[in-house]
Amino acid sequence: MPYFVDDSAAGCNGFATVKEDGEVIGCHTTKEAAIAQMVAVSIAEDLEPGGDYNERISPNLPAAYRPASSPDVPANHNCGNCGYYKNFYCKRWDALVAPAYYCAAWEEVEGIPNDNPGQTIQSGNISGEDAYYSAPFINMFRQLSFDVPVYIRTNARKGLDYYGKGLAGDGLTDKTVREARDLAAGRVSEDKVVRAAAWGQRHMTDLDAVQNSNPNNDQFPGPGAVAFYLWGMDPTNPQPALQWFERQAEKVKAERAESEPAPAKDQIKGSKVNPEGSAGKAAGSGTIELTEAIETGLKNKATEHNESLDAGDPSWKRATVGMLRAVYRRGSGAYSTSHRPGISRAAWSMARVNAFLVLLKRGRPANAAYITDNDLLPKGHPRSSRK
Repeated sequence: MPYFVDDSAAGCNGFATVKEDGEVIGCHTTKEAAIAQMVAVSIAEDLEPGGDYNERISPNLPAAYRPASSPDVPANHNCGNCGYYKNFYCKRWDALVAPAYYCAAWEEVEGIPNDNPGQTIQSGNISGEDAYYSAPFINMFRQLSFDVPVYIRTNARKGLDYYGKGLAGDGLTDKTVREARDLAAGRVSEDKVVRAAAWGQRHMTDLDAVQNSNPNNDQFPGPGAVAFYLWGMDPTNPQPALQWFERQAEKVKAERAESEPAPAKDQIKGSKVNPEGSAGKAAGSGTIELTEAIETGLKNKATEHNESLDAGDPSWKRATVGMLRAVYRRGSGAYSTSHRPGISRAAWSMARVNAFLVLLKRGRPANAAYITDNDLLPKGHPRSSRK
């Protein structure tokens, strides 16, 4: 993903070095300093420097795509709360977009309030498609995900800004900074929400120091305050963010408790019908033998998936029955290791098929942790590991 220089990035008063999706990785007082970081990280990752972010327009995006802070943009109109937006992606333009940007195709989202007052859950507003993505099988396949509230993203951006100004102190770890960048971009892992809930409780006493809690103090923000911002919490009022992390942590713990080691009766090794390694790759999946009912179900899923694609979609989005046979077979094997109580082997295997279809169509999985079937994706797919 290329890096750019941006003079209008949220949370930066001067110039920012940003990724293509708008994630801020550094704030600077001069454009020269931002360019220097852009060039350095580009060289380190063997990429061409991207240049000016505001001139980075996807060929699929309209020319009027611009920062939502522009004077002519109506209040509360930005890609992040548009009906076509979902996880940094615009369905209408088939392109990555920055949530703080805007285009004239903006449409209101119909949803229900979430943890950020005034915002709505980003349903995608695409008829029929959300049901496809959020089908019970997908949720069954450990697909926990969290919409990071805007106020937590804003806190993290403030922390990164203060960090860039050298106000974070000596005890800060690189991991905290990396995760703050993820929070600022709206991404958070299951592990992070659990650790953030515990960290907030453990460090609440740090706010007893006025330089960490009183914005009117000459020494604010102290290192403790910067740390709170980097963890997504406002040190002057940490409870909203801390309570959000605690609620998400409870979800994670509850979900993890639902997946248990397979009981002895389910720990089946090998198959009398399908030889070992038969699901090693999609090309060899023709050797996999399944029941007529399962075979019919997989054929129907491949057909429905392909018929849901638009005429101009790339060929790597298309599903073959061979791919799905291999995914199903792998799901059956994984069932012998662990699964949720009360779920059959067939249902567990089909859950993996549904998760794979989401990955195939969207170009990315519903859960970033799902990487075990990337070798079955077509070569042109963004996540394919096939040579």
